[in-house]
Amino acid sequence: MKKINKVWLGVLLCFGFVFATTFLYQWYISQATVSGIVAIDVDEAITKIQDKDDFIMLVTRKECPYCEALLQVLNDTIDAHEDVLIYNVVMRDDTIENLQNDIDKLQTYVPKPDQTPHYYYVYRGEVVEDEMGFSPYNPMRFWQWLEMIDFID
Repeated sequence: MKKINKVWLGVLLCFGFVFATTFLYQWYISQATVSGIVAIDVDEAITKIQDKDDFIMLVTRKECPYCEALLQVLNDTIDAHEDVLIYNVVMRDDTIENLQNDIDKLQTYVPKPDQTPHYYYVYRGEVVEDEMGFSPYNPMRFWQWLEMIDFID
């Protein structure tokens, strides 16, 4: 009987250790700050807005040369900007119907989503600041815009 109790105690201690380390790891990850660009679709963006999240949102299309150029600059320079997480909302532009559908969905929540690239600072589900466009003559325009934003705490 004592042997069985020791086995159960050992099993419980192992499960407790695994649970505790998993919990602590998840907590640590949630506290870490991340820089990067995360591609999401229109429905995921709308969910973030409806959940009243705070985030930087970039709206792009695959068939947009200015979007491609901006994304190249952002990918090349993101490591120099700590704690910046950009959600890239990629609209479906494989057909006019899909593109128009995505525009119509986003238009309810953000101004002029059809003009890409377009970037927004969303605070508690509301657009506080926005800017659009990319110029090869000023490729750092996005970062300049981001530096001028008065982030709300």
